Amino acid sequence: MKTRSLSFILLFLLLPLIYLGCSDDDDPQQFSLVVSVSPDDGGTVTPSSGTFDDGEEVTLSAIPAEGYAFEQWSGDASGTDNPMAVTITSDLEITAEFTEQDADGDGVCDNLDQCPDTPAGVDVNANGCALSELDSDEDGISDDLDLCTDTPTGEEVDATGCADSQKDTDGDGITDDVDQCPETPEGEASDEAGCSLSQKDTDGDGVTDDNDRCPNTPEGTTIDEFGCPVNSEYTYIPDDEFEQILIDQGYDTELDDFVLTNSINGIRELVLPRFEDLNRDYSIEDLTGIEDFKALESLTILYGNFGENAIDLSQNTALTELLFHCSDIADLDLSQTNIERLQIQGNIFFNLCSSKVGNINVEGLETLTSFYTYFVEFDDLNSILNSAIYLQEILLVDPVTPNGPMEYLDLSNNANLKSVSVSSCLKRGPAIIDLKNGTNQNLTEFILSGGSELCIPQEEFTWEPCIEVDDPVYVESILKIPDYTSVDYTITNNCGG
Repeated sequence: MKTRSLSFILLFLLLPLIYLGCSDDDDPQQFSLVVSVSPDDGGTVTPSSGTFDDGEEVTLSAIPAEGYAFEQWSGDASGTDNPMAVTITSDLEITAEFTEQDADGDGVCDNLDQCPDTPAGVDVNANGCALSELDSDEDGISDDLDLCTDTPTGEEVDATGCADSQKDTDGDGITDDVDQCPETPEGEASDEAGCSLSQKDTDGDGVTDDNDRCPNTPEGTTIDEFGCPVNSEYTYIPDDEFEQILIDQGYDTELDDFVLTNSINGIRELVLPRFEDLNRDYSIEDLTGIEDFKALESLTILYGNFGENAIDLSQNTALTELLFHCSDIADLDLSQTNIERLQIQGNIFFNLCSSKVGNINVEGLETLTSFYTYFVEFDDLNSILNSAIYLQEILLVDPVTPNGPMEYLDLSNNANLKSVSVSSCLKRGPAIIDLKNGTNQNLTEFILSGGSELCIPQEEFTWEPCIEVDDPVYVESILKIPDYTSVDYTITNNCGG
């Protein structure tokens, strides 16, 4: 009995070992299958992905989306079979490639083609429909012949499908529906009605506006070839810049060296050119013709370059004010004029420019009482001042010579002076100012100023003028030096010059 019992015990202990000996090594190995499509919306594949046993055969089926067709497999498989059997022996990545279909070959893929049976070679729109069968703007012209496919509803069109509101036949920038002059010559500017000067005759005198020097001739007036009353007088203006300015200001119509005298002889104030017209470079060199501006009282010239005898103001007897800005003047004879105020200036702040003056003849000019100059180079300023014996007011800002700052300013011959202002902004002012004119008691104002934050700061500016006068005590009493400037001066009756 004991022997049998021992046998059962041994058998019970060995059973687990027997089962443990049957391991999992006999189970098949598994691999992953990943399937993608190109393009993303080209279709689907079944199965799309999964894990499969080693050696297992999987059948892949590519299903195209609408408008697409299956083309081929790529990645870890190739070929065009569909479906395709794949034996799994490793991890696999396979791509199903699809292409867009265009059954009628019109360039629009089938999934977008609203007209899938378009005949070969016919032009189509974005929807794949033949233009010859469409009329997008419903103007009666099929789109294949319509050059204006967005014609407004109800407008009449020509054979090209275009309405007058869509055309500009003469290319003048005015559409045909409002163009009153549909044959404007190329290159000519037109007005809002589409008409150029060569197409208009505003006063109806038979001379078109581009040639009419008198565009407002009264009806019935006998005119000359220029559209002006017979026997009209013309003024010769040889300088094109001068005449162009007159045209810009409405006093002339054509650049032809002539202007109607009646259009200028009543002008009282003239600026050549006006500041608002400085949209191009100007350089006036000849003022011939200015003599016919009979009523002229004030004349301002910007950007002139005048040689000898280029300016004759002797016949402008009403002229009392003359200003030059940023201009060079070789010779100016004012002795036979009635000028009262003369101003010559350059500019060192904004639009930088210079002014240069050679000779100004003011001999015997009793009317000249005011003289102002700013940032100007003079060949001989003292000579001019010595001749201007009737001056009552002088304002000088940085007058210089061709060789640099003035060393000596001579006002000794100006016995009528009442107001004197001498300033220096960027350059050192005159070292000696001779005010010993024998009539210091006539002075009511004497101003010295030098340096400022707009020019050279005071701490960087040095000007120590000696003021030579008849009466130092009196001149000292009327001297003014602005707070924003700095001048270290001496007033004496003998500067030792």
